[in-house]
Amino acid sequence: MAPVALNAHPTFAAPQAAPAQQPPKKFLEHCVERIDLQNIAELDANTAFYTNIARVIIVSSLVLCVSAFILSGIYYPVLLPVVGILSILVVAPPAAEFMNAFYEDAQRTELEAEKYKKIRHHYDSIQSYTPEQLATALRELQIPVAALPQQIDPLKPLLAFYRYSVETTNLHQQRQQACLEAAQRTLAENGNEQEVFNARHNARQEREIALKEKFSAAMFLAGMQAPNYRGTANDAFRFSDFQPEVRDAYQIWNDPRTIAFVNFKNTRAQPLTERDVATQSIALLAAHIRPALVQTA
Repeated sequence: MAPVALNAHPTFAAPQAAPAQQPPKKFLEHCVERIDLQNIAELDANTAFYTNIARVIIVSSLVLCVSAFILSGIYYPVLLPVVGILSILVVAPPAAEFMNAFYEDAQRTELEAEKYKKIRHHYDSIQSYTPEQLATALRELQIPVAALPQQIDPLKPLLAFYRYSVETTNLHQQRQQACLEAAQRTLAENGNEQEVFNARHNARQEREIALKEKFSAAMFLAGMQAPNYRGTANDAFRFSDFQPEVRDAYQIWNDPRTIAFVNFKNTRAQPLTERDVATQSIALLAAHIRPALVQTA
């Protein structure tokens, strides 16, 4: 046996430093990821996957019910009515619930993919701009333009998102006006209260979408003004959880907690009401957003 060295000292591995925490991604980087062609392809693939799963559920439930009905008819004819009722009560409801859930997921990813494809179209168009054209487009939005093209090129994705939101805002404002005109025509022609109510309700929903897109355009404009902001739009603000009709009802109380349309996580920016978003310009709304980005801009 080898002799033991009494004065030997144990050795210990030096402690490893914890990996440095990565800083949050910039708002610009999040936008780039969303319109990346791979992300759009994944959304399309998810849409197809959810749709196929929903179809499999339909076919499987039908096969199960028909098989049970046929086997019952062969071996236990007297149980046919019972099997038919059980198929309706036991198999159909959960199958329909799962099918609808997957179809809703498919619809969500499809709409998301279509949105990013439209933004990508704007982005591809902006990509063809010369440095002078890009600088002019940014100056029109009162964005400080640097002397070097490489300093303004990174703003192209945000400009694409901005243009999409402005375009979508205009579209839903037109739809809102069309719904209001339809309500007026119905009121003048036959006075059908249900049709008038439905038209006005649809107009209210279109207004809600238009206002949210308008404020999103302001967020992208503020992002171009503060390109170093780290975080997402959800890190800066959130829209009210109250439905439009609820906010309308609470107007009489003049309570900012219930009628606020936009709430900021940074208290330097004051909440905005629906009226504020409707009446203020996109540039003015962007100026209101900027204090919410100041800590990371």
